[in-house]
Amino acid sequence: MFSVVALIMIIIVALVTMGIAWWSYKRVRSIQDFYAAGRSVPWILIAWALTSNYLSAASFLGVAGGISNFGLDRVWDPIGYFAGWVLVLIVAAEYVRKVGKFTVADILNERFKGAQELRALAMIATVIISTFYMIPQMIGAGSLMSLLLNWPYPVAVVVIGALVVLVVMLGGIRSTVYSQVFQALVLWTAMLLIFIAYLIAFGGPGAILDKAYEVPPPALATKYVNEQLAKQYMPDINTINFHMALQKSLELAKITLEKDPELIRLVQPGAFARDVWNQLSLALGIILGTMGLPHILIYFYTVPKPEDARKGTIGAIFNIGGFYLFSIFVGFAAGTALFSLIVGWLATGYTPWAKNMPVVMSGKMLGGELLMGLAAAGAFAAILSTVGGLMVAATNSVAHDLYANIIRKGKASEEEQLLVARIVAAIVGTIAIIGGLLLKGFDVSYLVVLAFGIAASSFATTLIMNLWWKRFTRAGAIASMLVGLVVAVLFVLLRLGGVKALGPIPVLVQPALYSVPASFAAGIIVSYLTKDTGEEGFLESIHA
Repeated sequence: MFSVVALIMIIIVALVTMGIAWWSYKRVRSIQDFYAAGRSVPWILIAWALTSNYLSAASFLGVAGGISNFGLDRVWDPIGYFAGWVLVLIVAAEYVRKVGKFTVADILNERFKGAQELRALAMIATVIISTFYMIPQMIGAGSLMSLLLNWPYPVAVVVIGALVVLVVMLGGIRSTVYSQVFQALVLWTAMLLIFIAYLIAFGGPGAILDKAYEVPPPALATKYVNEQLAKQYMPDINTINFHMALQKSLELAKITLEKDPELIRLVQPGAFARDVWNQLSLALGIILGTMGLPHILIYFYTVPKPEDARKGTIGAIFNIGGFYLFSIFVGFAAGTALFSLIVGWLATGYTPWAKNMPVVMSGKMLGGELLMGLAAAGAFAAILSTVGGLMVAATNSVAHDLYANIIRKGKASEEEQLLVARIVAAIVGTIAIIGGLLLKGFDVSYLVVLAFGIAASSFATTLIMNLWWKRFTRAGAIASMLVGLVVAVLFVLLRLGGVKALGPIPVLVQPALYSVPASFAAGIIVSYLTKDTGEEGFLESIHA
């Protein structure tokens, strides 16, 4: 399905982004400009940059897509993502700006001076989290371009990856911040218009939920719908309209429910996180994970004052909260009106489209080529902004923590650091592209959920104790981060490998229920067994 309108809008987003990157390149005169935008970004712009940085392809495509596939269980995603920002506001934002310099490792090294092993561990965690988060964006990019522009999946992944690498190499965090402000306005507006269109089509939010009770989650319906039956009720995506799609969906849903009257509905729990332990682990990882995302934390370094970090976070909370409210209703509405299309995609092997394209198809169904083009531009903007932020986080950490501080022991010149940072950006981008090519077909939103679990178990737990607990020690920080990281990565790999249990321990949909307590326990126990609590007066100075 080729869309000229979508192509035009995507090209506009790309050109504006490159224009901002070139403008930024002319203004990068120091390593502080590359790593922290000269600490000169106004808080209102950081609010929108944080919004765009956070609302990735997993949010724009995956949140509503996850709800449309699995129903109520995936509402935990946006609720957790939003709730996590309240924790960031209370626990981290202002304090990170007070003590940090360029990377997450700097927050820890401000208290534990010269802790190179801690810096190295933080760098490893940053790269792992950023990679887990970047790859889903590349998958979303490939799915989007192959659907809308008929591009081969590998070509789409390589082109978008190369574009982001160029943006980061030119201007570092300065170019990503200012391009993200523009991108945030595009993706936020796109989701708002689709939400409004669904409200008009169904007759209000209550009507959306009422109709959603008449269909089961498409992910479960495929057990009862074979490929032949699915094709009979699939609407033509080139001529799709709301009333035709809804009618076909309700007819197929009725047939499905006649085969199993006990099958849960879209607005009922049990399709994804099938017991309380999975639900608890999912919520814990998402809520706590936000505070551990390195590409969020480093943005607090770009504002002039600590209070600006707090103001920017409050602004981001309002922007993100509104976006997720729209996404929840869009997810239920798409799961209802596009039920037959999603089931058809799943039954005929087009799983990436089923999981990642309901938002874009909603635009096509409700507003024709124009709204679909805006939805595509919104998704494209989300991909560019988040991959840019993640690439900057990983680049800054490798270039600043590993090269400048560990290898060169703080003796590297600014020109040398800028050169290394740009080389690292190209390497990180290549890794993201390769990952996107190898993991085609994975659920974009779910891969990000796993990244949140790793972030919650390594950075979030360690930073909470570092910023708030006087008895926390250098060895405790190493133990907390190392144990949380190892346990989280272990259970993520087991989950991706299809392992159901590790001995008597069930493998949950999210590792946080195991890895977060393990990280806290390691940090607390080791801190009570050791004595080096870091710089005298550290906590008093940041909480003054």
